[in-house]
Amino acid sequence: MLFKEYEINNETLVIIPSDKKNCKSYETTQEVHIEKNPIDIINESCKSFGSSYIGRSEGSKSLLNINYKVPIIIEEVSEMIFFPTTSPRNPRCCWVSLNHIKHYERQEENTRVFFDNNTSIVLEISYQSFANQFYRATRLLLILKTKKNLLK
Repeated sequence: MLFKEYEINNETLVIIPSDKKNCKSYETTQEVHIEKNPIDIINESCKSFGSSYIGRSEGSKSLLNINYKVPIIIEEVSEMIFFPTTSPRNPRCCWVSLNHIKHYERQEENTRVFFDNNTSIVLEISYQSFANQFYRATRLLLILKTKKNLLK
C-alpha cells in the first residue's frame, strides 16, 4: 500500500528514497511506503511540530556552526533528531533517526546501521561520513539537552 500522507514519529528509524517521487519509512514494527520524497516528509513533519525544514536547518546551522548536511530537530520534547546521509538536495539522500541507532559498522564501502529494535540496514554512505553525521547529530542533541536543563 502506498500512503500519500506520513508524519515522522517516535517509531521512525530511517527514511529511504525508492525513486524520485516515493520513499520508504522503516519503523520499529513496520515498513511504510509513501508517495512523497524524503525531503517533503522531513519538511511536512517539521511543519506539524510548528516549524519548517528551512527553519530547523537554519537553527542547526547556527547552533553547530556548520553549513552542509545539517542534522535537524524534528521535535524538541521527545528529542527527535534526524540527519541526512548526503546533501538533502540529492534525490538519493536518506534521513536517519539518531534516537534509534544502537551502533554502526563498516560494510565494504558502505555502512551497516543497527537499530534498537534489533534490525539493521546497509546505507550507501562511507563509514567515515556516517560517523561524522552521527557526531554532528549527537552534538545537536547535547546542545538541546543543555538548553532544556537551563530552562528548568
